[in-house]
Amino acid sequence: MTTRLFGEERRERILTTLSQHGALKATVLSRRLGCSVATLRRDLQLLEDAGLLRRAHGGALRRLESRQAEPEPSIREKITVCAREKLAIGLVAARLVGPGDVMAFTGGTTTVQVARALRAMPHLRAVTNSIGVAAELVESPDAEITVTGGRLRGTLEMHGPLAEQSLRDLYVDVAFIGVDGLTRRHGLTTYNQLEAAVNRLLIERAKRVVVVADHTKIGRVTLALIAPSHAMHTLITDAAAPADELDTLREAGIEVILATPDEE
Repeated sequence: MTTRLFGEERRERILTTLSQHGALKATVLSRRLGCSVATLRRDLQLLEDAGLLRRAHGGALRRLESRQAEPEPSIREKITVCAREKLAIGLVAARLVGPGDVMAFTGGTTTVQVARALRAMPHLRAVTNSIGVAAELVESPDAEITVTGGRLRGTLEMHGPLAEQSLRDLYVDVAFIGVDGLTRRHGLTTYNQLEAAVNRLLIERAKRVVVVADHTKIGRVTLALIAPSHAMHTLITDAAAPADELDTLREAGIEVILATPDEE
């Protein structure tokens, strides 16, 4: 008997299956996933709109090679990229937190800078799947930090079913989300599908979603879709981000804040 999958799980399974096989008929894929062809086609349309796959003639499917070919940088490499810009972004992001706000943080070298800027705040309450973020926040006086369970990645982030389960009953005022790619058309993306699922849950549990991303992430698309661009309320980036991409986000009603290293 095939286990019934929720939409998010089904779409993640679609991408995983296509990464393994390259191309499959829609009828074959629907049988593997235990869903109707009509349901599958709706999922495929969402994924194609996000730029994560293409549909070929006759219902065959193929993954986007360009999304898979780019390897994820190591944590050591990420730390050295745009370090001054990330520090400035973190300082600006910290100003968006009000007294009593409960926060959520994904992993990432930029969200770590947000956490570092907030650690002097007393009575801080936060939830995160990142060991690096938690290590910064725990220095706050009387801090209440919830860290998810799950499997630890080399990026110091927890992912998998345990991480997801620990977030399902939580709600927060503001979520700080790190990404590896961001465009209006393709949305918020990252390298790892399991990481994307955890980040998506954090977004769903937040009243306000703030994406923190230096200019190298803007205009890029990586493998795993976290959420469409309209899921975020605010983007904090630096002045070197592509102006045309920022304009399209503003046109969509997303607040864009530019941080500069001078704000250190």
